[in-house]
Amino acid sequence: MSRRKAFFISFLISMAGVLTVYRLVWGTIQNRSSETDTPQTGVPKTAPGVHDSKTLLLGLGDDENPYFFLIKMSAINNRIGIGCISPSYEFADGDTMADSMRQAGMMQCLLDMEKEFGINIDYYLQCGWGQAATLVKDMNDINVDSIGRDLPPVIRDFLLKSAEKIDGESLVNCARKAAGFLDNELGLAFLTEGMAQLIMANPHRLEGVNDAIKENYSSLNTNLNTTSLAGMGRIAGFLADSYVEYPRRVILKGDNRAGEKTAYVLE
Repeated sequence: MSRRKAFFISFLISMAGVLTVYRLVWGTIQNRSSETDTPQTGVPKTAPGVHDSKTLLLGLGDDENPYFFLIKMSAINNRIGIGCISPSYEFADGDTMADSMRQAGMMQCLLDMEKEFGINIDYYLQCGWGQAATLVKDMNDINVDSIGRDLPPVIRDFLLKSAEKIDGESLVNCARKAAGFLDNELGLAFLTEGMAQLIMANPHRLEGVNDAIKENYSSLNTNLNTTSLAGMGRIAGFLADSYVEYPRRVILKGDNRAGEKTAYVLE
């Protein structure tokens, strides 16, 4: 056999081996690609991370009669913590939450609360009661029986106006009319419970609030933007498909456990 012939035979045998290996590798790649592209039942495409946990300071009402809520949405812990802070709560310098609001607005309230409680607050949102009703207009009604179980019947009946069900706007109107006695433990507990029940009744509608915020953005006082709203929507999406805990606390004017209560709802 000539050297030339022997070379070509050896070359062809080598190429055949290479092609065989190539086909095996390519087949494996294709199979894996196909498996990846096919949705797998019970296997989530994404999972929440440490960044899927944000705290919002919500101010409801006008500058003269504000009510404050700390809302911590944590997808990684399956919790939505709600803390209601009395507008009469006093800081170390003697100023109240309401004073901070009147003097320098929501951003000052945020800074004062971060300093007072040693916490981090990501966003703030301030709106009037009517604006709040607009933001939650697409949410389902709340069953009256789920709100204020621990409130004295006379206060509970007054707040609920003997209704069987209430929607977001009705709850807002109740809060308006009851503003004279809402700055106490009973009244603030009612507001906190109402907010918790509204969220619990609408786990798959939380992302819709983002859309409402975008639609009414020019009339709201907030540092939320398109990026942060998308992040909050992502968190809401995770929470909508989870079993969520709703720890809640009310913080009053001279509450000596204010720090402990704040830490509890923001865990």
